Amino acid sequence: METKKKYLLCLFIVLNCFSQHKTVNYFFEEVPISKLPIVLDGISFENLDAYQEVFYENIKNFLISKNEDFVIKMGNPNSKFYVIGKYEFYDKIAVVMLTKSEQNGNNLTNCFLLMYDKDGGLSSYRTVAWIGNEAESKTALINSNNILEFENSLDKDNTRYLTYYSLNMEKNYFPFSDDKCNEIEACVNYRPSIDSIPERKIKKYIFDKSFFRTEKKLIPLKYCSTDSISQILSSIGNENKLSMKNYFLDSKKIEDGKKIVFFLNKFKYKNYKNVSEVGYQVFNKNGSLNKREQIAQYYTTKDETESIISSNVFIEKGNIRIETQEKGSEKKVHLYKLDGYSEM
Repeated sequence: METKKKYLLCLFIVLNCFSQHKTVNYFFEEVPISKLPIVLDGISFENLDAYQEVFYENIKNFLISKNEDFVIKMGNPNSKFYVIGKYEFYDKIAVVMLTKSEQNGNNLTNCFLLMYDKDGGLSSYRTVAWIGNEAESKTALINSNNILEFENSLDKDNTRYLTYYSLNMEKNYFPFSDDKCNEIEACVNYRPSIDSIPERKIKKYIFDKSFFRTEKKLIPLKYCSTDSISQILSSIGNENKLSMKNYFLDSKKIEDGKKIVFFLNKFKYKNYKNVSEVGYQVFNKNGSLNKREQIAQYYTTKDETESIISSNVFIEKGNIRIETQEKGSEKKVHLYKLDGYSEM
């Protein structure tokens, strides 16, 4: 009987140690493998509840390199990180996470790409995206073997392309080289396949006045859609369009192997302060365009006269439900069945 008690006690100690070990290493073990590419922009940074939240105090030992020559350090132990995901990168585990902080009165969100050896040691990291209060920002698109970074400042819009090269294990050098996009054909003519369009974990969008009036740092649609032609608004008033830029919002896989891609178009007209629209593209399994439709629109004139068509997009019972309504008009509803949807 005494032997049995000792055996049970030893088993309890082993299980307890294993449990504690799991708690220490959950940062790697419990974060699911993410499907690439991963998009990092204003929408990514606003929807923190879509990611796994961890306290700095609990993972600070994972933020120090093995030889302690560099460290990511936060002044407040209660600072939070938000783990977007992880993926395997050659002999490394890449972890993508962001954190918010205040520096000199400026709210700053930084997104890190951290490279870990399979034994859990941090070998290198890079700040791949960040957004602050001012106009300067950097958004990014992470692919399996390259990263597209989009740097925006007050007076220019530059694109930098970072491509993979062999990792120098001795120097723990970050495994990407920094090249200008306009010098690399693969970047200039970049076009994703239907299977490499990024998909966010976000399940609800509200395209209303607040959405349109808030400046967002987004990635150009060209890098996240197989068709960058997105204009639906044909004209406004009697004016000619001066320019237009289009941006990626999100995508979801729907039934029959199709893909729905949501986008934002921002226009410039001489006598209007703001002209924008939200729409979506539906692509067939082979990547051909099946449908393009507007679901929301907003404009304001120089004298502040405004008009809006608002829209809610959300997941409900395995469907993407799109509700569009113009003031004084009846609500329009479109449903698209998600492919392999699960509530989990």
